[in-house]
Amino acid sequence: WQFHGKPWLSWIWIDTGSAEVAKDVYRAALDCGCPVRHAASGYDKPSIVRLAVRRPYDFSVLYQALLRRESNSAAFSQTTFGTSADVKPEVISGVRLVHIDDLHPHEEVLTDRADKLKNYVRDLPVKILPAIIIDSQYDVVIDGHHRLELFKAAGLTIVPAVSVNYEHPDILVNPPGLRPEVCKEQVIGTAVKGKTMEPKTTQHMVRSRGGALLPIIVLAPQIAEVVK
Repeated sequence: WQFHGKPWLSWIWIDTGSAEVAKDVYRAALDCGCPVRHAASGYDKPSIVRLAVRRPYDFSVLYQALLRRESNSAAFSQTTFGTSADVKPEVISGVRLVHIDDLHPHEEVLTDRADKLKNYVRDLPVKILPAIIIDSQYDVVIDGHHRLELFKAAGLTIVPAVSVNYEHPDILVNPPGLRPEVCKEQVIGTAVKGKTMEPKTTQHMVRSRGGALLPIIVLAPQIAEVVK
């Protein structure tokens, strides 16, 4: 897509390269109440949509709608959405889009690991990564600190996240016997104060309804973005 506009303008013009795509974006925007206009009407430019200049967060619902539409296309037929663990429904609050500035990491990241993750996805025709997992009450990052760094490096400000009810007893800070001194109160308290623990202080687990302990990442749906 090509973006056109000036810093002082109240609208941004986006050429999608396709009249059908532009029409789909306009319809999706109408459904979710986002300020988008189709330039086919009045300007005779059917491949262009116009977006009113707003906060990025105001368009999160449109991004979510477009992501859902894209996930149903043939290009993403192999992409898995949803969780791969049979957990109690009350463990998961929901899947939503959040602004990066609203998130509170609780751990530092390992630079070399972040670099390896970036290199891993750089050459893939379809980037597929699990969403990050956050606490539903305070937006503390529970799992996915390195993925969050990758999203930041890509220039994203709105990211998909699985929101969990962190106080639920089926969520464990670490496997039994590993760092028992680290508790949920410390994780939340450290993060909301703007501080971070050492990397890999926590290895969050979730208990399935059958009693099996699994890495909490199994709760994260896969997200994908085509790289042309």
